[in-house]
Amino acid sequence: MMDLSFSEPARSCRLALERTRRVIEGADDSPYEEWRSRLDVRRGPWRLMVSGTHGRRNTDSGDNFFVRIAYGPRFLHRYHPIAYLALGDRSAFETQKRVEMGLEVRF
Repeated sequence: MMDLSFSEPARSCRLALERTRRVIEGADDSPYEEWRSRLDVRRGPWRLMVSGTHGRRNTDSGDNFFVRIAYGPRFLHRYHPIAYLALGDRSAFETQKRVEMGLEVRF
């Protein structure tokens, strides 16, 4: 895994590249190999995450692309409501045609 990051109090940026290889004896989809790149950018209350993956299972291969944009201001120094829009599925083998909108609260 290679990871580069830049950080200031109001903004940050992180770029990661990772390679994974798994071999499981007796499994039909073994060996499994995956290359993943991820970019995270934060500027004030805005966050952007872009992820791309290329995976191979035995003779199958697939590419996955995922994007998430979120807005999350701090509230009373403890609560952190986050509204987000996501395109794709982060854990899928191939790119999914899916749009997700949500609201989460962290505290």
